Amino acid sequence: MSSNSSDALARAARRAEQQPFFLAGVLAAYQDANRLDDVALAALLGCQAADLTRLALCRRPATEQARFLADIDHLAQRFQLRGDQLAMIIRQVDALAAIQRQLQVSDTGAGMLRAARDHEEPTATDEDGQHG
Repeated sequence: MSSNSSDALARAARRAEQQPFFLAGVLAAYQDANRLDDVALAALLGCQAADLTRLALCRRPATEQARFLADIDHLAQRFQLRGDQLAMIIRQVDALAAIQRQLQVSDTGAGMLRAARDHEEPTATDEDGQHG
């Protein structure tokens, strides 16, 4: 493959990182979270570093378990990589994204909870009508 087509694929993969349809975002998120370069990621997956760009431009596996496993198997055969590692990467990135979403929801709700706690809560003696 010529350098121009390699550069074009690399640019396409970088753009694909923003689209949840592609694996590019998953791979980039995993690399960022684990501070891995392409060589280290390829070693983990058991494939060639040059194949990462083409892998990144593939459709992300389905979320339904049976289809997920079939999609992983297809990618593993296509790129001669370790399917178990690719599945683990996808699941880890999904888990991190879910945690981040939960933290964002918690942060939004925390402001409301703090406002609700600004008033003094009744003590047990206040509720009984007795004062200490």
